[in-house]
Amino acid sequence: MGRSRNRKGDSSSRHESILSEASKLKQQAERKSNGPERVPLLEKCTQLFQNALQFPLSLRDKEEALFDLGEAFLLWSSAVRKGPCLGNQSAFKGNIKKHHAIQLQIQLSLYAANLCRQSVEAYRKISSMEGGELKQESRINCANALCDWGEIVCEIPSNKGGGTGLAADLYAQADNIYTEALVSDPADVELLTNLGDCCIKRAELSFTSLNPDQTSINNIWTSGREFYERAFSAYANASSRSDIRLGDDIAGLLQNWGAGLLSLAEHSIDIVESAEAFKHAEEKLRNAANFSQTDTSVRIALGELFSAQADRFSHTTDYQPQVLNLLEKSINEGYGAALQIDATNLDALMGLGEVCLTAAKHSLRSGEKERAKESSLKSLE
Repeated sequence: MGRSRNRKGDSSSRHESILSEASKLKQQAERKSNGPERVPLLEKCTQLFQNALQFPLSLRDKEEALFDLGEAFLLWSSAVRKGPCLGNQSAFKGNIKKHHAIQLQIQLSLYAANLCRQSVEAYRKISSMEGGELKQESRINCANALCDWGEIVCEIPSNKGGGTGLAADLYAQADNIYTEALVSDPADVELLTNLGDCCIKRAELSFTSLNPDQTSINNIWTSGREFYERAFSAYANASSRSDIRLGDDIAGLLQNWGAGLLSLAEHSIDIVESAEAFKHAEEKLRNAANFSQTDTSVRIALGELFSAQADRFSHTTDYQPQVLNLLEKSINEGYGAALQIDATNLDALMGLGEVCLTAAKHSLRSGEKERAKESSLKSLE
C-alpha cells in the first residue's frame, strides 16, 4: 500500500497553479471506483506535475511534486491493469479473437510496467535530493512500486521484456529498500507487512530461477526457505506491534500471513511440514475472516487453501480419505461462503466451478457415482 499526502495552500504563481490543478485531478481520480475511468484524469495530472517540475521550484515544492507524481504513476498503472483501457494509445473494442486478446494483454502489462518504472524514478529522485521531509515515505513507496512492477513482469514473456528473472531482481531491490527503511522505523506495521509479502514473492521466484536439471531438490528448497523464514518473522513482528485502535489493518496482515503459509505448504518438499503449514494458514485466514462478515476475498482465500490442500494430498495414500472432505470445505466454507456475500463475484464463481469438477472426478474414483453426479451438476449452476 502506498503512503499518500494532500497538497496544501494555493498561489497565483504559474507553477503553483499547475501543481494545484494536478492535485485536484489526482484527487478526482482517487474518488473514481472504476479503474478505466481514472486513466484520463491520471494521464493529465502526471503531465501537469511533469510540467511544474520544469520550473525552478523550492525544495519543498519539488519534493512534494515528485512524491505526488510517483503516486499518480502507480495509481495509473493499477487503473490500466483493471482495464480494458490503454489511455489514448489503444483500446479494447468489439469482439477480439483469443490470440489478439493475448497480445493485447501483453501490451497492457507492458504499459502498466512502464508506469511503475516511472513511479520508481520519481521516488528515487527524492532520495537523491539533499534535505527534504519525505525521504522515508518515498523510499517505502518506491519499494511498493518495485513490487507492483515485479508482479506485472511475471505476466510478460521474457522475450517481450518481462519474465521471472527480471521480477526476481525487482523484488530484491524492494527487499533492500524495505530493510533499510525499517532501520529508521522498526515498529512500522505496514512496512513489516510489505516486507513479508515481498519475501514470499522472492521465495516463490527462487524456485523458478534455478535449473532443476543442474540443482538438487534440497538445494532448490534451501534457497527459498530463507525467504519464507524472513517473511514469517516480519509478519509475526507486525502482529505483535499492531493495534486496531491505531487503524492497523490486522485482517489484511492475517490474510497475507495465511497466503504466505499456503505458499510454503505448496512448495515444501516435506509432506509433514506441508500439512502443518496448511493448518496454520487456515488458522490465520479464519482469524482474518472474523474481522469482517462481508469480506469475500478472505473466503475465496479459504477456498483456494482447501483446494490446494486437496491437490497436494491427492497423490498421497495416507491423506487420500481427506481429499473429498477438503474439496467440500473449499465449496461450502470458501467459494460458496463468498457467493453468499456476493453472488456475482467472478473469482468465487470460477473457483467453485473448478472445485466442483475436481470433486466429481475424485468421487468417481472412489465409486461414489451419486456424489460425483451432484458435484458435476453443481459446477454447471
